[in-house]
Amino acid sequence: MTTAQRFPWTVEVKFREGWSLENLERAKPSPVWGWWEQALEQAREQCAWPMLWLRHSREPWRMMVAVDDPSQACKLLSEVPWLRLQYGPHRVQLGLADEVLRVLPSGW
Repeated sequence: MTTAQRFPWTVEVKFREGWSLENLERAKPSPVWGWWEQALEQAREQCAWPMLWLRHSREPWRMMVAVDDPSQACKLLSEVPWLRLQYGPHRVQLGLADEVLRVLPSGW
C-alpha cells in the first residue's frame, strides 16, 4: 500500500497454478475470481481501487483492474491492450504486466 495519489490501488499478488486464461475468457469458474474478491475486500478496507497481479509457471505476469475504475491513472493506461472479462457481477480488464510497466509513472 502506498499513499501516493498517483497510485490509488491496493495490490493482491498470486503466483499459483490451477487456473487458465481460457477459462477466464470463456467466463467459466476459476480460482482467479476468489482472488479478485480478496482484492476487492482489501480495497474496500483501505478506500482504494483493487489491482490483482497473477501468473502461473511458464506464463507472463498479468494485471487485473476493475473496468469501472474511475481513477485518472487507469485512464492514462489506455495505451495498454486490455482484455475485458465478465464473470457474474465482476467486470474487469486484464493486461500483460510488461505492457503496464512500460507506461512511465511520470505519465500518470
